[in-house]
Amino acid sequence: MIIGKIENNKVVEAFLVDEIPEHLSSWTVLPDEVGIGWVNVNGNWEEPVVVSPVPEKVSRFQARAAMYQMGLLEAAEALTTMAGGLTEIAWTDATEFRRDSPSIAGLAPHLGLTEEQIDNLFRLADAIRA
Repeated sequence: MIIGKIENNKVVEAFLVDEIPEHLSSWTVLPDEVGIGWVNVNGNWEEPVVVSPVPEKVSRFQARAAMYQMGLLEAAEALTTMAGGLTEIAWTDATEFRRDSPSIAGLAPHLGLTEEQIDNLFRLADAIRA
């Protein structure tokens, strides 16, 4: 059987045992498929949500394709043209877009993007292949 230590309805430790050791008597017997990271929601066990890491950079094509898919490309192009200077040059000539770029940080609020939405945009871009 599998026993687990539950904190805040989430399995934080789990062991396969033949019988429950006395020192682990407060642990919960889990269904066979449940393991570390699973969450109990209203009596039902749900698999952990795996969030992919945010890529440090994506190609120009990937960034533009992701923005196109999210309906942000035209607004981003208009903003960079209005900003002019280095922002416009970076937008026009960059071969890659970095998540930690000051240009990205500066444009994001004007596009209505939160930090989490920027991260998700980079994840989306990273999954796009030409």
